Amino acid sequence: MVEIREFLKLEITRDCNLSCAHCYKGDKEKKYMSLETINRVFKNVSYINCLMIAGGESFLAIEQLEDIYNQIIKNNVDVEVMLIKTNCTILNDKVVEILAKLSKVVGHLYVTTMADSFRRMEIINKGIKKQADEVATFLAENDYLRVVKGDRPIQKIYNTGRAANLTEEDIRKANENKSGSAEYCLTDDSEFYNSRGRYNSPSAIENFIYRTVYVTVDGNLCNITPYYHTYSQIDDMVECNISEYDDLLDAVNGLNCKIIKQMLEKEAQERISGKLKLEYNKIKALKR
Repeated sequence: MVEIREFLKLEITRDCNLSCAHCYKGDKEKKYMSLETINRVFKNVSYINCLMIAGGESFLAIEQLEDIYNQIIKNNVDVEVMLIKTNCTILNDKVVEILAKLSKVVGHLYVTTMADSFRRMEIINKGIKKQADEVATFLAENDYLRVVKGDRPIQKIYNTGRAANLTEEDIRKANENKSGSAEYCLTDDSEFYNSRGRYNSPSAIENFIYRTVYVTVDGNLCNITPYYHTYSQIDDMVECNISEYDDLLDAVNGLNCKIIKQMLEKEAQERISGKLKLEYNKIKALKR
């Protein structure tokens, strides 16, 4: 049996009911994780330190949440913490029911949302502020809600995805309506893209998986954990698909084999390139 010692993050949908101006993901996609992918992810898993559910908007994917619940029961998976990310605007009988069911089979269940001005302005523009307040009240009263607030004095907005269309005037309005102490500022995306190497791919030692395992809505595994990438950029990072393997452990091992192969090929190319450069410099010196 497999133990996931750190994080398992599942992108269960790319659909969303909002169009927040600062969304890095870009335009929403009518995609939902297949039940076959979910079943394969949980196959042979006995322990998960932290199960993170993300979208899109997670509460649009009730069928996927139901299947995750069923897989936890079926495989008797010990889940320490489960985090469900939401924009805090959807509440119906199915959402209430699945939250109640999940809370009984995981150690701690939290529904997380961001306290940011752009989301609040989108909610106001759509005329659903009262609805959003009611959702937040319900989640808070049932001890599900965890509001994530930026603790940095400057909150950088990378110009990628839908955020690439933001203007300085949009940032000014957001700062006027901010809920925390952080100031928003636009920044070039090169700083972020160049930092891709900081995020390590998951690794497996015997039956233990370490670091974050990120499974996209299509069942793809990435060699990093994407935070501020568009959907198309995430898809470009794909190294393998879980459908090609028996279970998640095999997929992680397959991912790392491909990464190691790429590293060796790159190293070999650099050595060849270095030798060619030396030969070129020798010939150039002789011509002088």
